[in-house]
Amino acid sequence: MKQYDYFVLGACSFGVKPFDHDNPNRVTFKQLPGEVENEYRFSKLLSDKLGCEEVNLSLGGVSNDYILRVLYNWISENKPIDKKVLMMVGLTELSRFEVFSTLAQQYVMTINPNSLSARVPNIIKRFLELTNLTKWVRERDISSYFEIFYKYFYDEIEEIKQLNRKLDMFQSYCEKHNIDVFFCSTMLSDVKLYNRNGEVYKNPNFKDFNTKDINYFRFPNDIMSWKEYIQTYDRNYRMEHPNIYDHEVITPLLFEYIEKL
Repeated sequence: MKQYDYFVLGACSFGVKPFDHDNPNRVTFKQLPGEVENEYRFSKLLSDKLGCEEVNLSLGGVSNDYILRVLYNWISENKPIDKKVLMMVGLTELSRFEVFSTLAQQYVMTINPNSLSARVPNIIKRFLELTNLTKWVRERDISSYFEIFYKYFYDEIEEIKQLNRKLDMFQSYCEKHNIDVFFCSTMLSDVKLYNRNGEVYKNPNFKDFNTKDINYFRFPNDIMSWKEYIQTYDRNYRMEHPNIYDHEVITPLLFEYIEKL
């Protein structure tokens, strides 16, 4: 097996830390005393197992574009890379986007359909503040803008095809800089919903998600996503953030995959 100096992870909140408080009713609930979450996140457990330094660039609520951008920037800022680097791209929801605010001169996450339909408190106000648009645009106008965008200009199949291209190009970029990279659907899922019996309804659009040309980690029994795999051993799981036990379970699975890279 190769020896690495760094294990670099880019992901959304599923890679930040375990969230045991999300669902205390789970069979695998094992909340530990004190602030120990970072010690039990899989990137730390896996880095310890690999004997290398952990670099966790994960952030809650971000998009796949954000994840690829920060990993690309990490490579660019550390060139020429004379250390052995293993990089993992933890994929998140397709419907998340970031936009560049010309007024604020920064990238800002857009408001996805789930947040709009759930009427998340202050989410539109927060977007206006981050983009410096508070003085110029009303909250209801921003809400209407995103509703129109996702209704008429968002197509899941096209987003999947775009993601295919981005992952293919990013792997080529990593190979150019002698970085071993692989992809894992940490939050991205081909599961649409579960019924009362725990049976899975698959999203038919994911037939267009092409993983054969990239280094793509699959869970046992050819399961594509972390969410679906957790459901196989804990029927009380309701698609919330993984807990400490889940991070402990995924670590040896990833290690076994890395051994074969």
